[in-house]
Amino acid sequence: MPSRARSDAGQVMEIKLEHLKDAETAAAKNRWHTGDCHGAFCQRSGKCLRDAGGKVVGGAEGKVEEITDLWDLRRDTKIDGSELDTG
Repeated sequence: MPSRARSDAGQVMEIKLEHLKDAETAAAKNRWHTGDCHGAFCQRSGKCLRDAGGKVVGGAEGKVEEITDLWDLRRDTKIDGSELDTG
């Protein structure tokens, strides 16, 4: 079910972060006025889907899994119209 339909039905996704195990920068660069960073975050977390009354209707309450998230982050590095010195 798409997230909008879940929201309209009063369902809520509950996510509990147990432990952030590791964070690693895979690559980073600054080009012109933009900084890019590519990284991975390894975590232990659990999730379940609850209906409007709080009953678990998806996932498993208390079940914890190890998950690796890959992130691409981008930031404007200009400050007050000038370029940030990253050297």
